[in-house]
Amino acid sequence: MPDAQIKGTCVASVMRLLREEHKQGEVLGRLGQRVRDVFSGPILPVSWYPLQSYVSLLDAIQTSYPAEGREVGFRVGRRVMQDGLSSVYKVVLKVASPEMVLKKAGMLWGFYFQGSKLTIVEEHPCNLLLSITDDCRPTPVYCLSLAGGMAETAERAGARDCRVIHPQCRAAGAKACLFRITWDE
Repeated sequence: MPDAQIKGTCVASVMRLLREEHKQGEVLGRLGQRVRDVFSGPILPVSWYPLQSYVSLLDAIQTSYPAEGREVGFRVGRRVMQDGLSSVYKVVLKVASPEMVLKKAGMLWGFYFQGSKLTIVEEHPCNLLLSITDDCRPTPVYCLSLAGGMAETAERAGARDCRVIHPQCRAAGAKACLFRITWDE
């Protein structure tokens, strides 16, 4: 796989959150120069950014929010999808069921990630197991951001009491990250 990348809309959402919470300077200051340069200029929603640099950004965010710890990743992931699903996708989510949206998870993933693959491993009513593989070295806060984004997407599609667990993680040495999403109808 080529070097994994993330869409600028995701990065722009995170940077907007940091500006709103007056943390952008602090977080960018925690990054090495090479990664800081990636995020210091204008963030273009249509551009692609190195996924590994984004992982470093999330790690710096975690350090800047010590009271939240890794859970800040879940909140950031929700925010990214709140922003990302507020336009054209909003209409689709209103008419689609959670199952319909989540069965298209691989296609939706491609709108936000390049060089990264999301596949459905198991599919049951109100229950999906998803696998993510790419050449990125994830960290727990990054994986929690993915879980937050998955929960937000499912809930926007009508899922109630959505739960996301992460039973297998590449950060712990697994070949793929697995996420199980369950919800009530």
